[in-house]
Amino acid sequence: MKRSTRLGIDPSRHHLHYRNPVARWDEGLPLGNGLLGLLVWGDGHPLNLSVDRSDLWDNRPDPKTRQPEYNWRQLRALVDRGDMKRIASIFEQTGYLYPTKLPCGRLQLDFGAGKTAPFESHLDFATAISTTRLGAATVTAYVHAVQPLIVLGGRGGRPRVTFFCAFDTARRNPAGLARDQAGANILKLGYPPLRKGQCDGAEYILQPGAGESSFAVAWMSVRCGREWLLYLTIQRATSGGDPLAQALEILAAAKAAGAASLLKSHRAWWRNYWRRGHIRLPEARMEHVWYAGMYKLGAAARADTPPIALQGVWTADEQNIPPWRGDYHHDLNTQMTYWPVHTSGRVAASLGFAKWLHGLLPKYQAFARDFYGAPGANVPGSHSLTGEIVPGWAAYMYSRTNIGWLLQHLWWHWRYTLDRDYLRAIAYPFMREAARFIVTQLTPDDQGLYHVRYSSSPEFYHNWRESFATDSTYDLSLVRYALEVTAAAARILRTDHVEAAQWDRVRAHLQPYHLAPENRKSPSPEGGLAIWKGQRLSESHRHPAQCMPIFPLGDINIEGNERDRRIIRDTLSEIESMGTGFWCGYSFAWLACLAARIREPRRMLWNLRQYLDHFTSPNTFHLNGDFRETGVSRFHYRPFTLEGNFGAAHAVNEMLLQSWGGRLRLFPAVPEEWCDVAFTDLRAEGAFVVSARRCKGQFIWAEIVSEQGQPVRLEHPHPGRPLTVRPLRQTFAPGRDIRFSTRAGVRYTLL
Repeated sequence: MKRSTRLGIDPSRHHLHYRNPVARWDEGLPLGNGLLGLLVWGDGHPLNLSVDRSDLWDNRPDPKTRQPEYNWRQLRALVDRGDMKRIASIFEQTGYLYPTKLPCGRLQLDFGAGKTAPFESHLDFATAISTTRLGAATVTAYVHAVQPLIVLGGRGGRPRVTFFCAFDTARRNPAGLARDQAGANILKLGYPPLRKGQCDGAEYILQPGAGESSFAVAWMSVRCGREWLLYLTIQRATSGGDPLAQALEILAAAKAAGAASLLKSHRAWWRNYWRRGHIRLPEARMEHVWYAGMYKLGAAARADTPPIALQGVWTADEQNIPPWRGDYHHDLNTQMTYWPVHTSGRVAASLGFAKWLHGLLPKYQAFARDFYGAPGANVPGSHSLTGEIVPGWAAYMYSRTNIGWLLQHLWWHWRYTLDRDYLRAIAYPFMREAARFIVTQLTPDDQGLYHVRYSSSPEFYHNWRESFATDSTYDLSLVRYALEVTAAAARILRTDHVEAAQWDRVRAHLQPYHLAPENRKSPSPEGGLAIWKGQRLSESHRHPAQCMPIFPLGDINIEGNERDRRIIRDTLSEIESMGTGFWCGYSFAWLACLAARIREPRRMLWNLRQYLDHFTSPNTFHLNGDFRETGVSRFHYRPFTLEGNFGAAHAVNEMLLQSWGGRLRLFPAVPEEWCDVAFTDLRAEGAFVVSARRCKGQFIWAEIVSEQGQPVRLEHPHPGRPLTVRPLRQTFAPGRDIRFSTRAGVRYTLL
């Protein structure tokens, strides 16, 4: 590969390919555009196309969250009394099924009793188009990249088309649907019966719901010579609008535009999406982890669509309330989902999440005021698209620090773009309100140290009384991080000087992290990070929350002192000594990221391989449990959520490029045996776009484009020879950091 060669996606290496029919929706070919989603599966008797819309929600508030006793003061009093049964009845087990994400249904193409073999189904990541061969018939499908439209095309046979709605009481549990989970029957939402009909050459179903949860699905078949086309759209009732009328307008516009025009604009969007940000690894499987993650980001996250909830645009097609109501979980799930967007250069997806959080700020302020009686803003542990609380285990649902983890996303977007308008208008107002809330939740002792009472560590001790403690590592790390970055943002914007000084002072006097004594895996008398004071890790656990200071927050890192490195070693030693028996797929993804951050590629690859072997569906979906029952985990269920997919992709980012602490590191965690590795147009903090190549185990070249003209500090990537930076004509000896000034838009080459 020449230095000037730009990497691109290689369709021969990066696609999904089935040679046998797919029997489950969660193994179907995934397509989407951030608003609409599609899963293609089945054998032609029928071929199923499960459809979804990301803003299809029942956002009614749970009535119990409006009761007078529903508040933080009451929760603390019950915790002090140890009355967990009463806590559960008020704050957890409310008996209502809303708010919840709603499934939509599936289009079914039945090709009759004739022969449908041979079978072949294929999804091209480069174009986001699927092709399914069913004997003599072929069906193509895509979700248009920028329009709320699903486009199907076929030849060699004309199927019978029907639509099955998840709310259809006349067709309960057709073939391929899972049996009802206890209490999860979607019909318990009590919606009126759906209506079916035809209008203006289209067929439709109209499902009345609660408020703006009503929706219409409409589809239209179009003859095109010997081939057939079908357009489908889903429209939701908004502000009193008629969803059916809107759906019919979209279909009419699609028919007028024509198939060729729609396909051209769809391909153009994806071609532009893949224009920047590529990698090349010698292990195709690991390379595929990254490209599958980037593909799903393009399909599920946009700047102008709802952010990714637990299942994104692929809600479970099981005629039930989706797992965990398909909500926004903020004790791991939303955060991990957005880990890879910045380094990979997909900052538009990042902005969509940030804008959504900013838009919900009034809701979060009301939650802080009404539930906690406090100023500022706090985020419920899980909530709906519009911010309505989805009650859950009290120790984590009403955490006062999860919002601090959300600040990391807002801060990272600033660090990777240096967009001052974004910082001023979107990020800082949210960060300031979070910091104002957090400082009111700390309790000083007689020595002036600040503590977090009624503290927790997700999801340690489940919903038992013991889950409420003091000064968990999770909470302390998030308080420390939130106050640090908010004060830094205030200084950048030259505002709120008094409050920034207070945040700095409180942070400086925050209780230090507790360490686990007498670590049996280490001669160290201190040990690794404790869950909280006096509580070491005592069992295999799915949520490595005590690792927060190491990754993702970076408060303790391997470039610190020897004590920091010892804490990292002991923390990982204790986690691994407990085994993986109660890990989920995302646990391995998180530990892979952490291993890359501390430059241990073998540990990183081991975790990624376990994740791929035992927790991913053939279509790359993260299915949480060891559903194949291979013995890696005692969780054998298969609820699909997306955070594990994106956490795994980010581990590859961390392997190739790190830029925390104001220092760029090229190939910091690449295995020694990987001789030829390259990436183009990844992004680093400081608003740098970086490309680099490693050949025969040695660094060869790199290019850095500075978008904002910031100075570069780069760890010397070659231990044995000096490097020259062009066009500066400066040469840097090995063994020292490379530092130079830049001008915006100039490409600097290291040779």
